Amino acid sequence: MPFNAEAESQNSKPVQCYICLQYNHVAKYFKTKQQVCSRCGDNHRIELCTATNDAIKCCNCKGNHLATSNDCPNYKEQHKRMLNLINQYSSTSKPTVTAPAIHDVNEFPSLPGMYQRQPQQLHNDILDELINVLTSKMEKIIEETTKRLF
Repeated sequence: MPFNAEAESQNSKPVQCYICLQYNHVAKYFKTKQQVCSRCGDNHRIELCTATNDAIKCCNCKGNHLATSNDCPNYKEQHKRMLNLINQYSSTSKPTVTAPAIHDVNEFPSLPGMYQRQPQQLHNDILDELINVLTSKMEKIIEETTKRLF
């Protein structure tokens, strides 16, 4: 049953804490609960911000944009680092290795063993083993029959 498979897409967006707006950690593990405003960088929620549009200041780079903006140089740097890590460990960035052709003796040679012997030798070995087993069984039967008779 054929099916289509596609490569998994990686999340390349850097993790940003919504409390302090710094990168590489989440609010769950942040000690303080005082939220930093993403608009002006002060210690209040963005909903309570009274800063005008010309007073917007990123708390990460001090630029004239929101701290959550994709245009922030810190965001771009974190995004670049994330992509480098993804490419470093991604299977799509490594050359694919093809499996050997199992029907090609050069690419997939047989293991050495009992079945590579000459057919006549294999036949003789099986017959010898069979004769040994049958002889042993016959000797036991004759011995038991002899004990019963005498």
